[in-house]
Amino acid sequence: MTSTATSSRIPLSEIKIISRSFKSIRNQAGTMEEFPREEIVNYRVPTVSYRRRFVYYGIDMLFIAINTLCYSIYFKFSEPVTFIVAYVFFSLIYYTLLEGLFSSTMGKFFLNVVVIDEYANPIGFKKAFLRAFCRFIPSIPTLFYRKHNRLLHDVWTSTYVINKSDLKHIKEKVDHSIDGVYTYNEF
Repeated sequence: MTSTATSSRIPLSEIKIISRSFKSIRNQAGTMEEFPREEIVNYRVPTVSYRRRFVYYGIDMLFIAINTLCYSIYFKFSEPVTFIVAYVFFSLIYYTLLEGLFSSTMGKFFLNVVVIDEYANPIGFKKAFLRAFCRFIPSIPTLFYRKHNRLLHDVWTSTYVINKSDLKHIKEKVDHSIDGVYTYNEF
């Protein structure tokens, strides 16, 4: 696999992959001939599956619920509205701090998953807060938006949830593409 140096960083959504290889074809005489082949495709970021997202979301909700419950018991909150406000507050803090600092929440950490921006960098506090805030938008549209295992808060903030093991390969695509084109040679 070879590539050339980059002139400027291109967002993941705009990268094209050129795959160069040889195709073997049997000619009329019965012998095999090899022909060069070049294919250009849009790069698709290998995001985590919805099943894995559901698992780490459950782990995160458990951490948030325990914190909210402890907070409510300590301050003797008895009203359901107060509990809901505390839950929203802890959710915003939890996602913003952990994703902003580590690009991962507790659930993502246990499953070796990270959140990156469109340039394969950590997302920082601003995008982490926007992602956390977008989670409170009614989730019905999220159920119907299924494009490449991304949810609405991923699309609206230009972020990707990926396996940590894929990060190196994704960064390579961003860092070594020229004008949005990454060349992959199979020979």
